[in-house]
Amino acid sequence: MSRRSLSAFALLVPAVAAAAGTYRFVVRNRSAMHNWHIAGLGVNEQTRVSFQGTKRFTLRLSAGRFTIQCDPHPLQMNTRPRVAAGR
Repeated sequence: MSRRSLSAFALLVPAVAAAAGTYRFVVRNRSAMHNWHIAGLGVNEQTRVSFQGTKRFTLRLSAGRFTIQCDPHPLQMNTRPRVAAGR
């Protein structure tokens, strides 16, 4: 797994492409100055910037590239995981 981290923000994303399918994301936000936002191919889910706590998202991801970022800090806090076609 690759890991990007800035104080209260960390992303754990597999280094290899995940297969298309349904995934559960668990977001643990400890800061009122960050949020979590995933977008791409019919997916657009996010937490509010002021949200602190744990939120769970169950999302169906199709093959393609997604963006996961903190909206107030998109240049510093982001990743672009790839989802491969299912088998």
